Amino acid sequence: MAVPTLTSISPVTGPTAGGDVVRLTGTGFAPEVAVLFGDAPAEVLSVREEAGVWLADVRTPAHADAVVDVT
Repeated sequence: MAVPTLTSISPVTGPTAGGDVVRLTGTGFAPEVAVLFGDAPAEVLSVREEAGVWLADVRTPAHADAVVDVT
């Protein structure tokens, strides 16, 4: 199985209340992907492959006002 690689996130900022839909683009995703914003899990809305590129749409969790890693 390929190692997932994240190549883009859009949008890159959002409200601390969460609830925004964010598109993650990359390679090696799986349909059962789990996404974390810092330590908080995001709600995965959809995961699909288009022309060899994986797209995941997720709803952001509430979080503190800070820069967080997306994993």
